[in-house]
Amino acid sequence: MIRKIYYTPLLVLCLSACTKWYELDKGISDFSVTAEKNAYKVGEDVKFVFNGDANIIDFYSGEFLHDYEYHEERITSASGAVNFSFRSNVSGGTQPDQLTVHASTNFSGDYEDFSKLESAQWTDITSRFLLGTSATFRASGVQDISDLIGSPDPNKPLFLAFRYKTYPQAEHGTARTWGIQTSLVECQTSFGVFVGNMTKIGYRIMEKYPNAPSRSTTSATALSLRGNTPDFDNQPFTDTWAVSDPINLAKINFGPDRPVATIKNNAMNRLEEYIYNYSSPGVYKATFVAINANAQKSEQVAREVTITVTQ
Repeated sequence: MIRKIYYTPLLVLCLSACTKWYELDKGISDFSVTAEKNAYKVGEDVKFVFNGDANIIDFYSGEFLHDYEYHEERITSASGAVNFSFRSNVSGGTQPDQLTVHASTNFSGDYEDFSKLESAQWTDITSRFLLGTSATFRASGVQDISDLIGSPDPNKPLFLAFRYKTYPQAEHGTARTWGIQTSLVECQTSFGVFVGNMTKIGYRIMEKYPNAPSRSTTSATALSLRGNTPDFDNQPFTDTWAVSDPINLAKINFGPDRPVATIKNNAMNRLEEYIYNYSSPGVYKATFVAINANAQKSEQVAREVTITVTQ
């Protein structure tokens, strides 16, 4: 009983201290922002004045890619031409016509089941491009492939593929090595040009004969399509596809917009004002996101000021 009485006050003090420690700092509910005026010239300092207090303040200027309206994601769709381009080379061996280029809008996206790839409708678009003729990489041309999109469903994603076949090398000669670099899909959107490079759209190797595969590889920047080894010459042929990730041109995600800067952090004293200037005319919704947080919880508020900038 003595031990229980001895520890109880300490326990109460500990709980009281912990409860206080987990309380959020005050001031965020009173946080507000005003500008000295609402209209400015290009390059003129815009002075924002703060009331209340916050541990952290993020600033969104309202400019492209820094607009709080799109802080979760920026979604749009392609308009007009959809241009596909790549660079290619070829080296070694003697087998002709090993590489072809294809597109599909009804592939299931199942990269583990080759039968799903074969059952999809693929359009051979090889003739639209100039394939490499030597070990030196060659620009294979920029071609509009928008005619391949939208039928039958414009919301279905587009898949691009490089198909590489090796016939039995004892009969048809040694396989050649094909390389693909700088594969790009570019199109106009309401937010500007979308560029889908190899890092964004990716390519995955699919083999028709996994027990006798080619030696093809893929990376974030290049494809290397190589024949099988002579040990597999009895295989009818190797049928290898490098298939892109789905490219949904009806729903292009530019990702979330980011703040221009975190203009205040926990280590800083209370912020009274902030100066910013705009380099282009327009109407901007400048947004300040105030955050108070600790290890257990957080709260935030967003305050918006409309700024008009003229030339």
